[in-house]
Amino acid sequence: MPNHVNLVEVRQDASVPRQDYNLFANLLCGLNQCPMGIVYFVEQDCLYPPGYFGTEIDLAAVNISTDMVFLDKWGFQQRTIPAASMIIGEREVLRDLIWDRISRWHDRPPHLVRAVYGVTTSSFALPVPAIDIRHGNNFTGARAHRRSKAHFQSHPYWGDAAKLYGDLTVSDDDHDG
Repeated sequence: MPNHVNLVEVRQDASVPRQDYNLFANLLCGLNQCPMGIVYFVEQDCLYPPGYFGTEIDLAAVNISTDMVFLDKWGFQQRTIPAASMIIGEREVLRDLIWDRISRWHDRPPHLVRAVYGVTTSSFALPVPAIDIRHGNNFTGARAHRRSKAHFQSHPYWGDAAKLYGDLTVSDDDHDG
């Protein structure tokens, strides 16, 4: 476990369109403010399991885990693709990656997680998955989270989905489906 953690909060300017390029720019801004060597990309609406912030990583690589489940009003659902909120890396490795992708933006605008393709990556496993709390659409508003047959109602570590979702959200009226 790290001795201390410095938190750098990066907020999206409401007047700027919510798109991948601006997400990259915001992450780069945060990395430039970050004094720590190891950086964890996290989101305010995710729960991370005990020990996550002490995960051993490959310092020369971008480290990604797919051990994450969605939590919405219908229950838990296994996430099948990596999330930006599950990226860990050495500050300069991440900075170089994002600078490189921004400098080539006109050629091929990449999705943040797909941006790591072509660079050294390392996967890491967690004993307990992180939770991404889904309360409406994704950050661009382009994809709504919907009910699925793949939803499950209980998790051995996190417990009952409906109770956890209720404890973590203000009211169901505040969220779309």
